[in-house]
Order: sequence, then C-alpha cells, then structure tokens
Amino acid sequence: MSQQKDITKEKMAQGGNVSNEAVSQPEVLSEETKSQRKDLVKDIIGYLSKEIETVTNGMMVFRSRISFAVLVGPFLILGTLVYAAKGLSISTDFSAYAWTAIGVVLLSYLALAFLSGLIEEDGWRQCNKWRKLISDLQRDPTIEINERKCSDG
Repeated sequence: MSQQKDITKEKMAQGGNVSNEAVSQPEVLSEETKSQRKDLVKDIIGYLSKEIETVTNGMMVFRSRISFAVLVGPFLILGTLVYAAKGLSISTDFSAYAWTAIGVVLLSYLALAFLSGLIEEDGWRQCNKWRKLISDLQRDPTIEINERKCSDG
C-alpha cells in the first residue's frame, strides 16, 4: 500500500494522471455538503469549547473546596480541642493509639490529595483531547469524527 502512495505522489509531482485503480480517491463533496459540514464543525467546536470551559470551572470549584477543607480543617479541629480543654493539662506523651490516630489522619489527607490530583489530571487530559480535536477540525473540516477520536486523542 505504501508503494502505491509513493508511485501516486511521483506521478502527481510529474503532472501525470493517476488511475482510480492505483489509488481510491476520497469522495468529492458538493458545495452544499461542504457548507453544511462547515456549519456542523462550527457547532461542534462551540460545543467542545463550552465543555472545556465547564470542566475547567468545575475543577476550579472542586480545587477550592478541597483546599479549604484540607487547609482549614485541621486548624478548626485543633481550635475546637483547645477551646474544649479550657485549662485542662494536655499531655504530650502520646500512647500508641494516639500515634495510630495521627498516622491515619495524615494518610487520609495524603490520600485525599492524591485522589484530587488524579481527578484533576483526568479532567485536563480530556480537555486536551477536545482541544486537539478542535485544532484538527479547524485545519480540516472534512475529517471524520468518531468516538475514538474524541476519547483516545
């Protein structure tokens, strides 16, 4: 098949005719079909751009909510404990249960941060696939759009 493409390129460069047997040419679109296709491409680009904007806004809201919980949460709990203690002596000699609880809390915060990062990474990956599709559509409005092109990049 690659030899046929090379022969076709050579003949076209020399100004020769290429037979239909050697290369199957793509279907020639009428002007009306091209116009409809361009309108459809504009709609698709508009839709994908809105999807990118929606995903980005959602990620920003998600990031701000998680950041607030992760950054303010421990201080809120610590402040509540200090207020509740009201002059009671607090021992810094922790038992094994206390160290286990501290470890579980730290691991929970790390897991939360890791999962948040994975969610955000997936959102950005999908947006980049849509951006690539938009770029391809602007370059060539006649390309075939299918589910694989939207999901696999």
